[in-house]
Amino acid sequence: MKRLIFILFSFPLVANSQITPEVSLETSGKKIMIGEQIEVALKLKVNAADSVTWPIIGDTLRKEVEVVSLSKIDTSYDEADVSIKYYQQRLKVTAFDSGYFAVKPFKFLVNGELLE
Repeated sequence: MKRLIFILFSFPLVANSQITPEVSLETSGKKIMIGEQIEVALKLKVNAADSVTWPIIGDTLRKEVEVVSLSKIDTSYDEADVSIKYYQQRLKVTAFDSGYFAVKPFKFLVNGELLE
């Protein structure tokens, strides 16, 4: 008599939840004295499979606001869900004139869609 053998392969189920991309900006201060520096952190949270185009940051954010230093773009994955990816870039900025200086939004492209 022939016996049928069923083999059950067990694969771990990984939650592949899709998230809405999120961008945030954090600063070490909102006001600075002339010549002082503040740190700005640009952060982006996306799905790991998303295509990301990071904004190009030059040596000024506007003519009155200079970029002193710019880090490389750091990437990491969520510890609990590797389908979520984080991007971060830090920059130091300064100004040598007094006044209120609004900076244009940083523009990110995620899967070809604009995110500000």
